[in-house]
Amino acid sequence: MKIRKILIILIVAFAVFLIPSKIKAVTIVLDAGHGGHDTGATYQNIYEKTINLKVTQYLKKYLEEYENTKIIMTRNDDTFLEIYDRSMIARNNKADLMISLHFNSASTNTTNGAEVYVSNNTSLDKYNKETTILGNKILNELGKIGIANRGVRTRLIPTDVTDVYSDGTRADYYGIIRYCMRGCKIDSGVIKPEGAIPAKVEEGEGIPAIIIEHCYINNSIDQVFFDSEEDLQKLAKADANAIIEYYNLSKKLAIKCKIEQDFLIADPDTTLENIKQIYASAIAVIPDTSLVTGSKLNIDEKEYKLVKLGDCNADGQISPSDYVKIKNHIMKVTTLTEENEVAAEVNEDGQISPAD
Repeated sequence: MKIRKILIILIVAFAVFLIPSKIKAVTIVLDAGHGGHDTGATYQNIYEKTINLKVTQYLKKYLEEYENTKIIMTRNDDTFLEIYDRSMIARNNKADLMISLHFNSASTNTTNGAEVYVSNNTSLDKYNKETTILGNKILNELGKIGIANRGVRTRLIPTDVTDVYSDGTRADYYGIIRYCMRGCKIDSGVIKPEGAIPAKVEEGEGIPAIIIEHCYINNSIDQVFFDSEEDLQKLAKADANAIIEYYNLSKKLAIKCKIEQDFLIADPDTTLENIKQIYASAIAVIPDTSLVTGSKLNIDEKEYKLVKLGDCNADGQISPSDYVKIKNHIMKVTTLTEENEVAAEVNEDGQISPAD
């Protein structure tokens, strides 16, 4: 099919540039449970810490394909981290959610299925109600690949009555949830580390956290769900699908463009920033302010001419003849075409001058 040579040249002085409103990114901290000398559950030659990390890495990859997501890992290798330190990563980054990924085990090999733990605190919807909704979505997605649903659960510290949240409610049993919520330790009434100020959970200072127990590592029914890289990817994809649905995330636009006969053919949803990521800075697609409305190209056509900065005679190279064209244009000896004016505006300051 013959390519229409569409040249998009909009003069900056007459361009209308709409600044897109910034959408707050969802910050999610992913915690691959255990690590280092803490192997977690083991079965034959399988260590929980290892498969936790693999699923977490796959999950990060899937989530980063979506707009407005900031994904932070507590560990990227076989590193041991205290649970408190993991939680502080979420708190220090003001995360919207902490997700700790695990596999379960039992004293017998007859228990199977997935479960999700959330905070018992109900002072705000985000701690229990909303995480329960997300937890159920995760379990439903895991159910689609055959894993039994053991439900969304809570668990409280059974003995230390001094270990409470700021609203007076008993603290959650699991440290990753408790420390994310409160931001400090309380052992027999003593706050640690020294000088720490407990978060006011009732005022929203707690970080919601969940624990995903994907299945039982020592159960023959569940072992088929993690005994290959493909299976681990499926687990991560199930988690991702639930998170994507919960936050209503939109996939990042694929960079769909190619060069054919010196013309860039791009999907109309491709952003100028996408294009710049592909091509060297020597290649320009007209100044940003003349092409962009919001975050999308301000045109309906699907083909855009590539202009090489400095290449005023469009011969594919920058040479003294281009300098002469710019000089003659400035001196009004000759006039550049609109296309060549774009190429001549080398320093992109909005005018053609000796500086170019």
